[in-house]
Amino acid sequence: MNDAHHEAATIAVVMRRFSQQRYPRIIALQQRLKGGECLSDQDIVLLQQVISDCCYLIPVIRKHPRYQPLAAKAMTLYTGIIKQALVNEGC
Repeated sequence: MNDAHHEAATIAVVMRRFSQQRYPRIIALQQRLKGGECLSDQDIVLLQQVISDCCYLIPVIRKHPRYQPLAAKAMTLYTGIIKQALVNEGC
């Protein structure tokens, strides 16, 4: 598999995972945190997976600028969640 095909396949998998799995979970997590809850162990694992994926995807996103706005919005969402989790930390 050449690099361009591998990158296209990677992007397709990440987009599917984000829309079908990660986004719904992150929105639910965001709502719980806004309600004053703290992160659960599962929430922390999810955020660790997201950060790991982001580190892996940075070079791919740099090569494909059309995905940069979406990646930036997702990172803004994750950053907001982490900030809210820190506010709620005293649970």
